[in-house]
Amino acid sequence: MGRFLILLRLSLAGGLFACLLALLAAGSAAAAVNPFPQIKVLIESGQYEQAMALSAELSADPELSALSQQFTYALILKHEGHFREAAILMRGVLDKKPDFSRVRQELAHTLALMGEKKAAIYHFSLLADNAPSESLRSFYEDFIDRVNIDRPWTLGGFLAIAPSTNISNATDQSLVHVGGIPLAPGTRAESGVGLNYGVNGTYSFDLVDDLSLTFGGSVTGLAYKEKAYNQTQFGGFSQLSWRNDPWIFSGGMAAEYVLMGNEPYRVGYGPVFSVRRSFGPFGVTSANFSFQWLDYHDMDAYDGYEAGMSINHRYALTPSSSIRMGGGFNYVSAEKDFNSYYGYNINAKYAREWSGGILTDIEVAGTLRDYEGDFPLMTKSRLDRRLDIAVGATFRTLAMKGFAPRLEYAYSKNFSNVELYEYDKSTVSLFVTKQF
Repeated sequence: MGRFLILLRLSLAGGLFACLLALLAAGSAAAAVNPFPQIKVLIESGQYEQAMALSAELSADPELSALSQQFTYALILKHEGHFREAAILMRGVLDKKPDFSRVRQELAHTLALMGEKKAAIYHFSLLADNAPSESLRSFYEDFIDRVNIDRPWTLGGFLAIAPSTNISNATDQSLVHVGGIPLAPGTRAESGVGLNYGVNGTYSFDLVDDLSLTFGGSVTGLAYKEKAYNQTQFGGFSQLSWRNDPWIFSGGMAAEYVLMGNEPYRVGYGPVFSVRRSFGPFGVTSANFSFQWLDYHDMDAYDGYEAGMSINHRYALTPSSSIRMGGGFNYVSAEKDFNSYYGYNINAKYAREWSGGILTDIEVAGTLRDYEGDFPLMTKSRLDRRLDIAVGATFRTLAMKGFAPRLEYAYSKNFSNVELYEYDKSTVSLFVTKQF
């Protein structure tokens, strides 16, 4: 906390100065002399009315003048230790002007002081992604490190109502043809309303400078009235990370235990590795590598291993919008060769904060699975192609007690040369989230 109180004064100075400059650059009429030193002295000496009055004179534009006063008052509240009230006002400024980076910086710092670790890191990450220089990006990432040091643990969770048109991921046809032979599918598409839930947590130990060890665990799942379609996944990992700016290298072990229909389904475990490289204003690239042994409870034909890699690049278009693009490859080896496949994936995501406090994102992904052995009853191997589209919106102005509603719609369509595996589904989910 001591480090943050020192940084508070620095951020107060730099944040107010840069925000005033941003307001001026936006087209406001300013005083001939920079008022920042005087405003700083007024706030630190407790002369808040004078600071507010001076802030009101910074722009002839009524909207910008009001935002300047709102931000100045938020900084006064922050200076007095009223962090929650200050954060509310800063979020209000961002609701109207999401491109004000220094307001976002002060909000991130305030959230860190409040112990809102995930939300603070969310805003610091946006700032780092949009940093115009490598040194400024490093400055923001140093803040993220300090947040992790001051609060080495995280605890999160989510709960969503998720109606779906196809909870079984099965065909809606009453009769399919495999190798020219008509068959009745054992499972058909079935709609239902489920609960999508999850709990996760981590704890990190700082070993030496820039070297940390993290342990984590999670429980996620889907619960339906039709219990046969319930899914539950228990996961855990240990990870050693080394930061050598602008690189971050990580490696460790991960394991999972999966239940389907409330019955044991699969165990998986193996090493994971990742490397991340920041290119300053040109974005951040990350690569992930994994190997996992797979042991299915009562389906030996699927036993084997999975090896995979993926690479993604995230680039900030503006201080309030970003795009992520990537792809991956994985190979699954199974006891029966017709269950082994090569998988290829490409994906892209666009996210933006709008005036009015609405955060939106849209993600598109395509996956191809090329299986090895001939599928039973056929003289050729199975080939699947899948399209996934997801659209989401978080309504920050409707937040209560720090939680905001989030609405998501997802559509999936699987094309296959084996009719049994052709299906589509639509899912709508209503979440509450604190990560904004």
